[in-house]
Amino acid sequence: MKGAGRLLARIGPIRRRARFGLIDPLGRRQGESRCLDLGAGNGMTLRYLSLLGWQATGVEIDPVAAEQAHHVSGCDVRAGSLFDAGFRSGVFNMIHVSHVIEHLPDLKQTLGLCFDLLAPGGRLVVIYPNPNSLLVKRIDRFAVTWDPPRHLVIPPADSLRSLLGDIGFDRILFETSARFAVPYRAVSRRYRRGIVAKGFEARAQMSDHLFSLFETLCVMAGFAVGEEVIIVAHKR
Repeated sequence: MKGAGRLLARIGPIRRRARFGLIDPLGRRQGESRCLDLGAGNGMTLRYLSLLGWQATGVEIDPVAAEQAHHVSGCDVRAGSLFDAGFRSGVFNMIHVSHVIEHLPDLKQTLGLCFDLLAPGGRLVVIYPNPNSLLVKRIDRFAVTWDPPRHLVIPPADSLRSLLGDIGFDRILFETSARFAVPYRAVSRRYRRGIVAKGFEARAQMSDHLFSLFETLCVMAGFAVGEEVIIVAHKR
């Protein structure tokens, strides 16, 4: 049975399903205990991180959302900015920052504070919209990727990797993901027609699924055109 489990763990979709859909870098490794979810949102990611064995803490700028995240996850969720949260240096083994950096007016300062809060050997996992995605190449200014005025900065992956290196991070790994290609294209298609969709509630069409399939194949072939950039940076 252990051999079968190890074999199944090599299959990406099965492995992610066992982790509640969370990407591989969010998995807990031996000797790790504490993680931070910056931008806790509705608290579901915090809940899943806890189920994976993390002692998870969240930060959420919206106090109402912070209360909801605490209720959903049962975790400590601090309302406000990371600068006001009062964490000690070197306290976290992993910091997860998903779809947050594009909203930050102080990107370098925030990432620098993340570096300070990580323990030696810890890692920062950053996820954000890809300005060089296949959708952007096809739809250009109508791509939901840009989402003005909510998105303040969307750096190319190489630029963010350079910034992380300047801050002091090491072993900065980069990939893109097509996991949200369907809703991204569905909403962008409506934008191009002059229809503003609420959130990601636009109804997907067959063309959106075909686009997603093509994008997925491109990502699998090694092209960095997925809708999300995923960067994992380590602290020595």
